[in-house]
Amino acid sequence: MITEKYAYFVFALFFFPLWIFLYWKRKDLRKEMLIGSICVSFWALISERLFIYDYWTPQFIFGSKFGMEDFIYGFLAGGIANVVYEEIFGIKHSKRKNRSHDWSVFLLPVFGISLALFVISMLFFKINTMLSVLIPIIILTIFMIYLRKDLLRDAIISGIIFSLITFLNYIILIHLFPSIIDHWYHGKGINYHLFLGVPMGEIYWAIALGAVAGPFYEFFVGLKYKK
Repeated sequence: MITEKYAYFVFALFFFPLWIFLYWKRKDLRKEMLIGSICVSFWALISERLFIYDYWTPQFIFGSKFGMEDFIYGFLAGGIANVVYEEIFGIKHSKRKNRSHDWSVFLLPVFGISLALFVISMLFFKINTMLSVLIPIIILTIFMIYLRKDLLRDAIISGIIFSLITFLNYIILIHLFPSIIDHWYHGKGINYHLFLGVPMGEIYWAIALGAVAGPFYEFFVGLKYKK
């Protein structure tokens, strides 16, 4: 019998078949997938230290608070969230790029404001870490949609699809490891709320990740979809 020690690793690998399928099926999206995978994987690896205080404390195979599971999950989840919308609806990019704005100019101030709000909400208002992390993600998503309203559909559908994928993977995980919710998740704040046994924090996170990752590449590269 596989112990809880391997549960997070197993959960991360649930995303592997879909990532491989998307990478194989959509050669035109491979660059976007890899960029999304790399960005989210390093973010997941670095930010995990924050969540162990008031959100969850998962077990890692090598017994470290900075497990390889974070990197694997972030890599696979980031790539999927970036391109799942394009694959499901058979959408391709237009060769013509939008050069009306230098999107990179906006990146630093938006991240700066978002980071400041994250620190304020977590340290001063004592808001749960997961909710505090969602604040900069939501701000960045709103910012991108405000400047590129044509990406609204991408953000909404990507958020819905990736949350469904995450939810189904959690249902399987809980079936295999029934006690992880009680053993891993801190019983306060956002973790009081479960949907069919799945912590709502994980669903909120999946929606936010899909919403921000879906249009992220198109926004900062200036790509548009073919009509």
